[in-house]
Amino acid sequence: MPIRAVIFDLLTALLDSWSLWDKAANDNPEQGYKWRRRYLELTFGCGAYQPYEELVRTSAKDVGLPETAPTHLIDNWDGLQPWPEAKQTLEKLKGKGYALGVVSNCSIELGRRALQRCETAESSMFNAFVTAEEVGFYKPHPDTYQAILSALGVEPDEAIFVAGSSGDVVGAAAVGMQVVWHNRIGLPALPGSAPLIEARSLDGALQGLIDSPASDIARRVTFDFSFSMQLRNTSALALRGVSSLSAASSSCARRSILSSSSSLSSPYSTTAVSRAIARPVATTLRPVLASSSAQSNSSVFSTHIRTMASQVSKIKVKNPVVELDGDEMTRIIWQDIKDKFITPYLDIDLKYYDLGLEYRDQTDDQVTIDAAEAIKKYGVGVKCATITPDEARVKEFHLKKMWLSPNGTIRNILNGTVFREPIVIDNIPRLVPGWKQPIIIGRHAFGDQYRAKDQVIPGEGTLEVIFTPKGGEPERIKVYDFTGPGVAQTQYNTDESIIGFAHSSFKMALLKELPLYMSTKNTILKKYDGRFKDIFQEIYEKDYKKDFEAKGLWYEHRLIDDMVAQMIKSEGGFVIAMKNYDGDVQSDIVAQGFGSLGLMTSTLATPDGSAFESEAAHGTVTRHYREHQKGRETSTNPIASIFAWTRGLIQRGKVDGTPEVVTFAEALEQACIDTVNEDEIMTKDLALARGRKDREAWVTTSVYLEAVEKRLKRSLQKAKL
Repeated sequence: MPIRAVIFDLLTALLDSWSLWDKAANDNPEQGYKWRRRYLELTFGCGAYQPYEELVRTSAKDVGLPETAPTHLIDNWDGLQPWPEAKQTLEKLKGKGYALGVVSNCSIELGRRALQRCETAESSMFNAFVTAEEVGFYKPHPDTYQAILSALGVEPDEAIFVAGSSGDVVGAAAVGMQVVWHNRIGLPALPGSAPLIEARSLDGALQGLIDSPASDIARRVTFDFSFSMQLRNTSALALRGVSSLSAASSSCARRSILSSSSSLSSPYSTTAVSRAIARPVATTLRPVLASSSAQSNSSVFSTHIRTMASQVSKIKVKNPVVELDGDEMTRIIWQDIKDKFITPYLDIDLKYYDLGLEYRDQTDDQVTIDAAEAIKKYGVGVKCATITPDEARVKEFHLKKMWLSPNGTIRNILNGTVFREPIVIDNIPRLVPGWKQPIIIGRHAFGDQYRAKDQVIPGEGTLEVIFTPKGGEPERIKVYDFTGPGVAQTQYNTDESIIGFAHSSFKMALLKELPLYMSTKNTILKKYDGRFKDIFQEIYEKDYKKDFEAKGLWYEHRLIDDMVAQMIKSEGGFVIAMKNYDGDVQSDIVAQGFGSLGLMTSTLATPDGSAFESEAAHGTVTRHYREHQKGRETSTNPIASIFAWTRGLIQRGKVDGTPEVVTFAEALEQACIDTVNEDEIMTKDLALARGRKDREAWVTTSVYLEAVEKRLKRSLQKAKL
């Protein structure tokens, strides 16, 4: 059928909204781009309409921008400008008799104000305008595109859609429209996004329509019907399940709806965005419109499809991975790592949970519990560093209460053991020079001080502990007679948890082929710590002694003070199983001793191997985050956060029997190490560890990540992955 209408995306296809976003991001184009990309993920992942301004603010927060950034953007909304060629292109199309329409994910108010920037003083350019707020759904929901078609009174095959993003390319094609892509920004493509034309200018994208009368267009855009149906079906597949989002009006892409087992609908949702191409398609398809031969058009499209297929060939991760987002600087770095190293290379189903402090508060910390249960369900989780609030944080974030450590909550639900292992880089000096081999700290991640009840004693009195056996009489233990104010604490542990801790520790030592030490203070806590000592010895004798001896390994219990002294003067090369508090403290000592807290992995494993979680062993790097908010350069070490992803992927690959996933993760780890070791490109903390304080000795986080990316690409090419 002849083309009767041209429909536009508003904020990217017609308007240069990106410059306004950059300006609102402290005139920082890099931050503006990240903000806008995150905004696209949220709006294209929402399905049912959520307040537009809320998503603008959420996306700004997610990339670490201050609250003033979205406020500045919305306050200066009328500063939006059309692309230089936009008005002339619209006038030409109007003069050729095309009906013009616009569909936008904006709110009604902001959308209409933005549209006015494209109008002329004499008359309105557009025959119809529809916003997501009016329809009730964000693009790429089919109802949003159908609404503008209905408003114009045309069928899908009578319209050409001018997309501003790859999500629009897929969404518009799925309802049957022919699509051209004004990809001015150079956004990455998505699987199934095969526009008729991709160009860096609006008139370039619409060249065939501008240069020809409307009566000729039907013939000139005709292409092989079988390919047309293939493209439409591919796009529909990318959008499968989108109608199910209509019931999810209270959830958005970043919330727990993304962690459900159902397929995600949007090409910008958590699952689908992981399949995005890492770079824009360079080839435009202008010959398609220039050709009058359906056969030659089909050939051009077939060539393009083959090109796209090679670009989207990714390593398949067989089963889902649970992703736990975090706070502050590490949250920003986490997203950068995901965008650079995960989604461009892996076809992966990520079950996303937002453990940012504000959302934990909003859900009364239920999101943390849900995330832990998801790890139990799917077996593997990767976690960004999170804030454990103290009184100052409660005040800063206006929290309902002082929420517990999310790490502690997850550890207690999984009942696993935390193992912390240094990332050894040869040219980073050790603060403990004698350490030549890794020292792995196994921390019992249950009970003791971390589940204790403590209190302030107001004055004179007697402290007692009472245990009431089931069906028995209470047993009272006198603790202390206070003669004045003081403090008290009651803590506990269980045989079940200690047994699990022992099995996990012995298995780790066998896996790493290293001897195992267990350290307590049983000379003082004869019953409490003595129980740990006895259980470990019993399990070793019964289940592991033969395997240890066969590998030339050994197990030994040592007092904690003796163990720490031995650790410092040793060359390393062993695993230490420690109680909760001891492991917490000593793991940081080991990390710093090997060069930096940014060079330490942290994994949580259950005794039976059914659940595994990996994370960075450091905090959220608040000081760097404050600098980042001011628009200043930051040099935060991302290595531990990268290894949080890779250790999770290695576990996923081993469990699933997909060695290519393991190989990819190991290649990424080696790229991180070689960038420091061989290229001598490193962040500030590592340069300082080498005694270098000059600015030339270190790079920003983004520069380091780019250097790692180059090494990774070379490694994957050699490995033919």
